[in-house]
Amino acid sequence: MKGTDSRNLTNSAALEPSYQPSWIRATASGHIFTFVTSVNNVDAAIAALGIEVTQLSSVLDSISDSFRDISLANAALSSQTGHETKYWTNVKQSMGDCKATLEDLVRVLETVKTRRNSGVLGAVKGQISFAWNSGEIASLKQKISAYRQTMDLSLQLISVYVSLSTAPY
Repeated sequence: MKGTDSRNLTNSAALEPSYQPSWIRATASGHIFTFVTSVNNVDAAIAALGIEVTQLSSVLDSISDSFRDISLANAALSSQTGHETKYWTNVKQSMGDCKATLEDLVRVLETVKTRRNSGVLGAVKGQISFAWNSGEIASLKQKISAYRQTMDLSLQLISVYVSLSTAPY
């Protein structure tokens, strides 16, 4: 019996958990850090997207304001060649495309927001939803950036027309 007891005492280490608490803490901390970093990356990506949208909105507002001013609109649209008419038709089409892209973005972001604001694990759900939609969001961000650049050129062209129409000859 004594032999059995000593064997049980020496084998009692086998009954202890095979993990070490410090390893679990380190692993859990690593996972938490990774999650927090990814959530922060999502927040940063959304913030960058917000900047692009704000810049595009500013350019579109400036173009709209320019065409509300009759003298500016006349300067830009009067005495056009066929190429200029086609250009302004394309600008109008691009503005419609901008609107459709922004509507798509709103739809995707509302889905992410709804999931993020739901339940106890809202941040996790939001992060997962963002990850699922990240390709579409990235594509929309690229489109928005391209539209902003294109519309900015159109705004600059309006400025050129205005300066030409007011220049003394």
